[in-house]
Amino acid sequence: MTKSTTVSAEAFCSMALHAAQNPTTVVHGLLIGKFEQATTVQVSKAVPVCHETPTQPLIETAIALADASMDSDEAIVGWYTAPENVSAECTPGPVALRIAASLETADGEPVLILIDN
Repeated sequence: MTKSTTVSAEAFCSMALHAAQNPTTVVHGLLIGKFEQATTVQVSKAVPVCHETPTQPLIETAIALADASMDSDEAIVGWYTAPENVSAECTPGPVALRIAASLETADGEPVLILIDN
């Protein structure tokens, strides 16, 4: 299913700055927002998680902190990553794919945003 994803300026800046601060390592983060319809995702915030390969405890802690700070109408809608070297195919690494697939969202399938760093 094709999804339409809208990213707020605040979220975009947060992802871009996180990637720019760590140009030689992979960066990862959570996407916070709303599922507007079955095929539309609105990303309002990006929460930087790490600039290394994340461990399970780190991911769980990041999700718990994000859950505690979200508004009642917001949810975790996905994951972002910026590999240190984006391949010609522009495909995310296996870690980002596995994390995005494992995210539990109440209203829809999580999105994965790949940033060219």
